[in-house]
Amino acid sequence: MKENMYGPLLEKSQNIIKWKNVKMKFFDSEECQIASVPYKLKELKKLSYLKVIFIRAPKKNLQLPLMNWDNYDYYAIATNIFQHEMQEQEVIEFYRKRSNAENYIKEHKNGLDLKHFPCKPLLADTAYGLMGMIAYNFMRYTSFLINPKTGCFSKRIRFKFVNLACEIVKHARYLIVRFPKHIKKEVEHYLNSITLQFGQILLE
Repeated sequence: MKENMYGPLLEKSQNIIKWKNVKMKFFDSEECQIASVPYKLKELKKLSYLKVIFIRAPKKNLQLPLMNWDNYDYYAIATNIFQHEMQEQEVIEFYRKRSNAENYIKEHKNGLDLKHFPCKPLLADTAYGLMGMIAYNFMRYTSFLINPKTGCFSKRIRFKFVNLACEIVKHARYLIVRFPKHIKKEVEHYLNSITLQFGQILLE
């Protein structure tokens, strides 16, 4: 759940919510606490409510969050898995990293435009999709040069590697690309890093 969704629920439940310590690492912290509250929705037909599980950890910087609660980082999951089926910590572990899967699907469709297949024959479109996935995997691998911990998505990669301010000059039958010095150094750094990383893959 996004902060603007779970924020009002968290504020409303501040007096009744019961936090318990768990041995879990979240937000790069091992001082995590978990709690859960019911989440009523009128739109649900089969279920009258869901359960929202919160996990929080002390903030490293003391800047107040958007909703101005306290010095904790929060993460919330709305689920129909209840207490008799799975404990709160097990639910967090079950959903962990799964919510980001939608971002990867969105990245395939919009970042690489794989929602439009140019070929009419199914076999040709299958080959096109496979080539797109190979390109995406190369792109994801390259993204770890920008952020070694989590990588990043295509928008940032294009901004770092492609959308660079330069001047193209035609002179004596040559096309010359002129970069500012600081951009030239950055481009050379990333090109050397890419060559090194992909060279290591080939060696392995």
